[in-house]
Amino acid sequence: GLVLVLSEQRLVVHRDGRTEVRKPTVDGHAAVDREFLDAVLGRRESTRVPYPEACATHRVATAIARSAAAGAPFSPSAVSA
Repeated sequence: GLVLVLSEQRLVVHRDGRTEVRKPTVDGHAAVDREFLDAVLGRRESTRVPYPEACATHRVATAIARSAAAGAPFSPSAVSA
């Protein structure tokens, strides 16, 4: 079988009794923070995702977190942008 364990620090692949560890070539936290600040400060022409799409994705993620915490459904439309 195949088991993948993914985190911000590494990817661990367990396959056929072997384990392989891959580490990113950049610091993910720093890269995300840098891109965010560059976008806010107008240093970038564009970001990876248009702002309305990023807000919609954030609403979905927030609804998932609230649903998990409450143990009940929570609609993304109920989350303010």
